[in-house]
Amino acid sequence: MLVLLLCLGFQMPHGDPSVPDVFKIASITYVPDSSNAHVRGIVTITNTGPEDYRNRYIKVITYVNDRKANCNIPTLNNDLFDRLNHDGVWHIRGVGTWGNRDFPTSVWPGYSDISIEYKKEILHPGDRVTLEFIDTTTNQTISRDTWPHTTERDARWFYNYFLNPQAA
Repeated sequence: MLVLLLCLGFQMPHGDPSVPDVFKIASITYVPDSSNAHVRGIVTITNTGPEDYRNRYIKVITYVNDRKANCNIPTLNNDLFDRLNHDGVWHIRGVGTWGNRDFPTSVWPGYSDISIEYKKEILHPGDRVTLEFIDTTTNQTISRDTWPHTTERDARWFYNYFLNPQAA
């Protein structure tokens, strides 16, 4: 069976290697309401590199269990976020969301965190959450990360040693 898979050019499924994970999900916290019937999810994301990004031009697309979530995050700039339609999200917080929308100093600085607080019932404990960050000036995906993080290294090791044609 292994030889057949190699002959057919089988490849292990993996994310698009051209999309970096500059913005990494650091944690997801679930906060129950007073009746404990519903939860809000708060996602904390870290800008892992030294580069600053203009928060006005970053849009976030949320996927829950590989399906696009019913929410809209058109910008990470709080000044602009409050004026736009942002269904499914209560607040965005952190130094990376500050600043006047028209100022070039309104950035998500390198090595800093932001938090996105989703409305009730968007996220649930145990969900697989993927955030995709889009540069709205170019409409290009600049980062993507999925929570919970997997040990991708183990999958690569398996592929390299068992399914890679050169290894065979």
